[in-house]
Amino acid sequence: MVGPQTDQLTVNRMSRLSPLRHQLSWLRRRRHSVRLAAAWFAIALAVLCGLGAMFLLDWQLSMNRAQRIVALAIGARAVIWAYRRFARPLLAVNETDLDMALMVERQQGIDSDLVAAIQFESPEAARWGSVALERAVIDYVASFSSGTNVLEGIPTEHIYRRGLALAATVALFCMAVALFPQYAATFFARLAMSNAHYPTRTVIDEVHVNGAAVTPDVRVVRAGYGEPINFAVRISGEMPGDLKRVDLRSAAGGVAQPVELTEAAKLPGGAMVFKGQLPQLVDSLEFEVHLGDAWTEATRLEAIPLPVVELMLTATPPAYARSAALAEPEQTAGSHQLSVLEGSRADLEITCENKPLSAAMLTMDKKDFPLEKTAADGRRWTLAGKESPLSRIDSPTRFEIQVTDADGLRLPRPVEGYIRIKPDRPPTVNASVDVQYFLPNTGLPEINYSANDDYGISRIQLYVEVIHPGGTSESPAEPIAISKENLAKPLLKPNLPLAGAYRLPLDQFKLAKGDQVKLTLEATDFRGDQPGKSTKSDPVVLQITDEGGIMAALSETDRHAYEQMNTLIQRQSQTGGLK
Repeated sequence: MVGPQTDQLTVNRMSRLSPLRHQLSWLRRRRHSVRLAAAWFAIALAVLCGLGAMFLLDWQLSMNRAQRIVALAIGARAVIWAYRRFARPLLAVNETDLDMALMVERQQGIDSDLVAAIQFESPEAARWGSVALERAVIDYVASFSSGTNVLEGIPTEHIYRRGLALAATVALFCMAVALFPQYAATFFARLAMSNAHYPTRTVIDEVHVNGAAVTPDVRVVRAGYGEPINFAVRISGEMPGDLKRVDLRSAAGGVAQPVELTEAAKLPGGAMVFKGQLPQLVDSLEFEVHLGDAWTEATRLEAIPLPVVELMLTATPPAYARSAALAEPEQTAGSHQLSVLEGSRADLEITCENKPLSAAMLTMDKKDFPLEKTAADGRRWTLAGKESPLSRIDSPTRFEIQVTDADGLRLPRPVEGYIRIKPDRPPTVNASVDVQYFLPNTGLPEINYSANDDYGISRIQLYVEVIHPGGTSESPAEPIAISKENLAKPLLKPNLPLAGAYRLPLDQFKLAKGDQVKLTLEATDFRGDQPGKSTKSDPVVLQITDEGGIMAALSETDRHAYEQMNTLIQRQSQTGGLK
């Protein structure tokens, strides 16, 4: 039966062996720390060796992204193997104080008294046998344990060997990074799946395709189908040898003819520019630039269709032509030329049949005029309104249209258009009289006239010039208006031609025998708010004479008519008589 006395004995035993227990616990913890450090040393050494091996492979083979992923997987497997082989056996050890006591007994050549003393400390020891024997063993162990060196139980062979190897490897890595920082930075960037390249003697600084920069982050370059592809590469460092080309591969996997690069310019600082051209892009490709020992990653060159633009021009004639009801607004779809009357308005519309447009611009007389989008899908654009440079066409006009589609592509050549001026011909006018001889102040000649025009007549007037026998002449200050009642407003085409007769009183001119009166008609067409064009008829000359002169003129007329009739009869007789 265990009582208070037994408890007191147990406390006394534990107090006697307390220093020994502390030493054994410290030894157990130190051994665990050493094993843990040795295990991590092995893992770190495996990781560093794996990184070193991968660097050598990547540097020599220039592995692509897929190959680097495979190499990383192999390296990870190697580290896992090293963990299982060198680290896990150490980490799996779980020691107790009794294990430490047994180890100390073996190292110090002690019999089983140390383990027995620890076991005798337990409360159950009172039931095992002689108390005096327990006390004697505990006292014995307590007396010699004070001089026992438990440090001999710490395993140092693993940590020293592995620590030395790790320190040497770390020192080697630090030296390599210090001597070749660019290689180290590139290697770790490539571990992160970057496309960075290790330093080369020739350095490719910039690559441009059709003027657009190609950066490591750009994996696709879009270009128009059928367009030439211009490569421009700026380099520095060592000049390349014979290797100066752009390797091309079709999307189907075939190898295309490489594009040779030639030196184009030398820049300050030793940099140079090399250029080359692919005459026509007819399929999607992948390209790599090679100059000396430098190269670029494969970049996709995607062929996309260019915008297909149809031009429609609509001509609206000026108001006077529309009021003449001669023509409706004229439209030309697909044609780049249009003929319009002077003063007409031209409305322009473009339609892209295969893709949306992001912008459209008309250029005329070196000035740019943006077109407006009129369809939500961006396929129809127009140029209209008062601000349009085609709102009034007064002279032949040439223009260009350039568009930018949703892919950022433009037409290889702008759409060109030309607007010609369709002439509005001046009017025609004729004047005639049946009798040319008149008395000075009593004559009233009847002037027959006719006028015609493409669209309308706005005015017709008569110019009178009196020519005296001495050669002097005089004219009224103002011409004489003809047919005022018909021309109160312009006479338009449906009512043309204009014809009539006008009686001119001669007594207003103070004429005398021998004078001549020269009559000229002038017709002016109608051109809306613009001045009309005028045309004068051939002049008609009236002779001023007395009654004898009139009779003589009549006789001369009869004689002339007789001669004409006689000539006609003779011609008929020679051909077989009258029929």
